[in-house]
Amino acid sequence: MAHRSATEDLALHGVRVLGFPTTARVAGRFRLDRDAVDEALLDAEARGWVRRLSFGGSAGWSL
Repeated sequence: MAHRSATEDLALHGVRVLGFPTTARVAGRFRLDRDAVDEALLDAEARGWVRRLSFGGSAGWSL
C-alpha cells in the first residue's frame, strides 16, 4: 500500500512545483478537497511560509 502524504505537505509542495497556482489548481493536482487545501495554505500563510498575491489580473500562491 502506498503512503499518502498529508494535505498540508501536498499543498506546500503544490505551490512549489506549480509556480503561481490557485487553490483549485493545487487541489486538482493532488486530487484533494479544495477547502482542505485552502485551510492548509491559510495556515501556512499565517506561519509566513506562503503568500496569496494578485498581479496583472491574476492571483495565486507564492512561496
